[in-house]
Amino acid sequence: MTDQEWTDTQLLRAAGAKVLPEDFEKFRDRMERPHMSKEEILAKLPEVLHPLYHGFDPREADEIPPQRDKLDHAIEIQLDPETGKPPRPSSQRLRPLSRDEARAVKLYIDDMIRKGHIERSTSEWAAPLLVVKKPGGGIRICVDYRGLNAHTIKNRNTPPLIRDMLTKLSKAKFFSKVDVIAAFNKIRIKEEHKHLSAFITPYGLYQYTVMPFGMCNSPGTFQAYINDVLHEYLDEFCMAYLDDVIIFSETREEHDDHLLRVVTRLSNAGLPMDILKSEFFQEEVKFLGLLSHRTV
Repeated sequence: MTDQEWTDTQLLRAAGAKVLPEDFEKFRDRMERPHMSKEEILAKLPEVLHPLYHGFDPREADEIPPQRDKLDHAIEIQLDPETGKPPRPSSQRLRPLSRDEARAVKLYIDDMIRKGHIERSTSEWAAPLLVVKKPGGGIRICVDYRGLNAHTIKNRNTPPLIRDMLTKLSKAKFFSKVDVIAAFNKIRIKEEHKHLSAFITPYGLYQYTVMPFGMCNSPGTFQAYINDVLHEYLDEFCMAYLDDVIIFSETREEHDDHLLRVVTRLSNAGLPMDILKSEFFQEEVKFLGLLSHRTV
């Protein structure tokens, strides 16, 4: 979820957009939808990427990532400047949920436990859930970490400036773009900080083992990771804005090579890509909501 999507979520909640039974059905259908087969993935991939089809297998997104020591997400809490002690844990009450919202939360919890992305918690911290109707129907579930964020030392890693990124695309003739699936969930939370991610539900208290959306430093942690993964190629023939990656080249032959390199690097780094949100060998693409196209 981008910063804008997080803002939109809160606005929708404030506007009182009611979650309807059909929103729950759409949410359940998405959760229970069968994964694409190898043949279906290959049919959508350019031939140059066929050997790397596993990098677009949505089952890869279900796997829990390994602990990576210095790369794991840290949640550093500010100490009180007067006492030098940590603040009182932010613990909020369970917010009331409608029947359909509660059913969606139960499905979400079952799915995340199956993946190993959450676990039972005994933490003193407890953030409330937000269950929100999506603008196009369906449900988005996230955690309101504003209480935790208020006490978190801010990470100053930020995504690149969009204007600067678009300027670097001006000479390109061929474009591809890929989207990392559940990007933040591909980074673990440091073992000693997991309790800070605790959230309260009708079914008990849980905490994340992977980095969730909604934490103030999640975007910076992920941007730093993907920058490290693609460092050699950044600004040469690819750019990354959080989970959105664009590859650009002046010739078709170069683009074959550039695309293969970027997808290989992402796949090896445990960052699976969404075939349904990817585009390949285009003369114009929409990137970050803006149009990039070849110049004559």
